[in-house]
Amino acid sequence: MKRLQFFLTFVAVGLLSSSSAFAAKYNQPSKGRDLISLSLEESGLEFQKLRKTKGHFSGGKWSDSVDKWMGRKHQVMLHLQQKLTSKRADKHTIISIMGNPDIMLNYNDPQAPEFYLNTLSREVKQAGDEILIYKWRGSHDFLYFVIRKKKQLKSDWWMALE
Repeated sequence: MKRLQFFLTFVAVGLLSSSSAFAAKYNQPSKGRDLISLSLEESGLEFQKLRKTKGHFSGGKWSDSVDKWMGRKHQVMLHLQQKLTSKRADKHTIISIMGNPDIMLNYNDPQAPEFYLNTLSREVKQAGDEILIYKWRGSHDFLYFVIRKKKQLKSDWWMALE
């Protein structure tokens, strides 16, 4: 997990420092404006548009922009994670920028989907803890924010790593 966190941090820093050069180097066309030139709100709006696109992992056909490693949706999510985490954005801010989470887990929630609860059980440690889950490629790969008393404790990724 530490290697994955390091890699994702490395990728996010690369996106922020030179998203055009990074995209060109890895043959990932940058659609629209470079992420670094977008405001947090503009990035959030782009994410909300992209999340409505059905790709391979959400019952549609493969779409490079939403399914591909370092496709636009992945890039935008990494950018948002970096910005929201560096600001220590609270729950309200995260939701106002990214929209409602695909899944929200609460501590000891008997209605929580078993997969997510088992996968992220170590993250919820006390009553009131919540996890906001934003899917990148369905339940296959997703970004999550751990919230305690409406404040962000951390953000991270869960990936299938097949």
